[in-house]
Amino acid sequence: MVRGTAWGEDNWRRCCPRCGGLKTSAVPNGKPMPYWCPGRRRYFSVRTGTLLERSKIPLRKWAIAFYLNLSGLKGVSSMHLHRELGITQKTAWSMLCRIRTAYEGSAGPFDEETEIDEGFFGGRERNKHVGRKLNLGRGTVYKTAMVGIRHRDSGNVHAEVVSAVDRNTLHGIVERQTAPPSTRTAAAYLGMKDRRHKSVRYSVGEYGGAAPPTGPRASGCHEAAIHGRSATR
Repeated sequence: MVRGTAWGEDNWRRCCPRCGGLKTSAVPNGKPMPYWCPGRRRYFSVRTGTLLERSKIPLRKWAIAFYLNLSGLKGVSSMHLHRELGITQKTAWSMLCRIRTAYEGSAGPFDEETEIDEGFFGGRERNKHVGRKLNLGRGTVYKTAMVGIRHRDSGNVHAEVVSAVDRNTLHGIVERQTAPPSTRTAAAYLGMKDRRHKSVRYSVGEYGGAAPPTGPRASGCHEAAIHGRSATR
């Protein structure tokens, strides 16, 4: 199935992932890899050049890991994955790191209506060891800020860590990830003349329409990665 998706039926589009050469040949015994590229004089397989390269884990288990991570409301923890696949927790953690690396990259720029919100992530100060406490006060002073933008129609999300949530930082992200004259739904007015704005008040249960706010939904997988939680037990 994987070969058919990548190279078509009967491997008629098979090419070397390193040089793109089409003059490849199959290795009779499939060792060390199923195919040979005479141009680069190197073996390759359907995994070469992907996040699955050099992995000894069967593709079936990789497919299950992708499914569990994508279908869970808040992703999946390495402990849950190791129990489901019958692998070690270290191997499950390594698989999740590769899967999350595949998510990297921008999903924008978005048009039409988007939702924008920021959140702060970090452990509670009172739960830290005495030697690790920063003693900088309460609130968000010791937390990491993240801004998320969600496209309402497609559900695609762009999220990035920021050093501050001031006007200049938020304006720069909105200008890069949205196309005017898109409509922004945010908890605060950003004052951008080339974008339409809809404000929401979470305190009174207003979320700018039927869709939920961006923050909790967009940051679910991120929270699961930080705290090692799983959506299902």
